Amino acid sequence: MELVRYRVAADELTLLLSMLADAIEHKDEVLEFCPALYVDFDRKILYSLFPEPASFEHYVPAGWNGEYQNFLNEVPPSERYWIIDGKPFF
Repeated sequence: MELVRYRVAADELTLLLSMLADAIEHKDEVLEFCPALYVDFDRKILYSLFPEPASFEHYVPAGWNGEYQNFLNEVPPSERYWIIDGKPFF
């Protein structure tokens, strides 16, 4: 499967998130837009922030490191779609 076909640019996600902001009624709904996984293929690392009981970090391939941790600071600033007008959406 060609993953590039499904790629969405961070600025497009920022625009969509800012459009949805007015429709959000409960704070719990905001968390649905938080990134859940961070995968670094070069360093063979998977970080998970998935808020449900499924622990993706326990199912990484041999030779990989999987951890449950806040990885938002690992995301390059240009890819942080949740920063809207200089402020974090979450």
